[in-house]
Amino acid sequence: MSITSLTPVIVVGASLVALSTALCLSKHNIPTIVLERHADISKHPRAIGFTSRTLEIYKNLGIAHHMPEIPKGFHLLRARVESLTGKWYESTSWSDPKPSEKEPSNPEEKKEFSAFPGSAIPQDKLEAILQTAALTRGVDIRRQHTLQDVCEDENGITAIVINTKGETVEIRGSYLIAADGNRSLVREKLGIARSGRGHMQTMRSVLFRALTPLEDFMKGVSQFNIDQPGLQAFMTTYMDGRWVLMFHDARRH
Repeated sequence: MSITSLTPVIVVGASLVALSTALCLSKHNIPTIVLERHADISKHPRAIGFTSRTLEIYKNLGIAHHMPEIPKGFHLLRARVESLTGKWYESTSWSDPKPSEKEPSNPEEKKEFSAFPGSAIPQDKLEAILQTAALTRGVDIRRQHTLQDVCEDENGITAIVINTKGETVEIRGSYLIAADGNRSLVREKLGIARSGRGHMQTMRSVLFRALTPLEDFMKGVSQFNIDQPGLQAFMTTYMDGRWVLMFHDARRH
């Protein structure tokens, strides 16, 4: 085992929080090493909606112009349907949760407090923007590097890592930021326990494209609760031709 690197800050994880943090540090000329066990950005788009505050931060980092803004006056609508081409039962909006059997309509305009209304960009595309910007600005992103252990002493932090060659190496830093998800090794090392009922449900998601453009059937709605005998599911669009269908898996795992 050898110490291969010294850095002021080690960031564990390379998703939105980790990359955004590394970019913020680079803006202040603070060198950062980002450790990520996965070889590449996940191909699943996952989240799509990002708030005004997120864009304000990214404007300060000089990357907000890469993110498409949602149209002024846009309101996220959800409908309960048999299918996109079948019966539509009712629609709701996030700002007005009461169901309505009327055709989807935009609720009353709300007062604006930000120059940015928000952005509808799939997470995989946003992560690519963040990663490119971080690399351009000198952030050291090390993929296929798996954190094995963390030790703290009076002089800083030691991260024990398995690198791409399968070698165990040490990386020394003054600070470590844990952005490694809900199964965080760092959280466990710090003794921060989780509490609650535990496993609640298993969800499956199917990412797909349709031969017939489904956008033709949306009626201004972008989220759908599919309600059929034997099928209760959620479906939404990523506005780039990709759709996702999510449903419960009742089997025991």
